[in-house]
Amino acid sequence: MSRSKNERKSGRFPVDIECHGTATRQKGRALLADVSHDGALVLKTGIVPIRGELIGVTADTAAGPLLLIGWCVRHVDDGFAIEFDHLDERAAAFIDDLSSVVPTRSRGRMTEKRRR
Repeated sequence: MSRSKNERKSGRFPVDIECHGTATRQKGRALLADVSHDGALVLKTGIVPIRGELIGVTADTAAGPLLLIGWCVRHVDDGFAIEFDHLDERAAAFIDDLSSVVPTRSRGRMTEKRRR
C-alpha cells in the first residue's frame, strides 16, 4: 500500500473529471486529476482523509457514474492520492479506453504510451 511514485507499476493518465468522494463522516465534491489501474489523484477537495483510510470516489463520466474505491496513501496540496483496493471490470475498461487516447504521466513527465 505504501508504494512511492517512482515504484508505480502502471502509468497514470491525466484527466479532468468532476467527482465526489466519501471518507469517514466526510463527503464533498472534488476533481479526479489522474488515474491508473493502481490508483488515482484527487484534487480540489475539502475532504481530508486519514492516511490508510478507505475512500470511495465516484467520477462523473460520460458513460455514467464510475465508483473507485481505495486507500488514502498520501496527501498532496489540495488533495490526496488513493491506491485502489479493487478495480472492477467497468472501471478497468474505462482506464483501458483512456490508455488508447491519452498520453501517460510517469514519474513526473508526460510520455507516449503507444506510438501510432
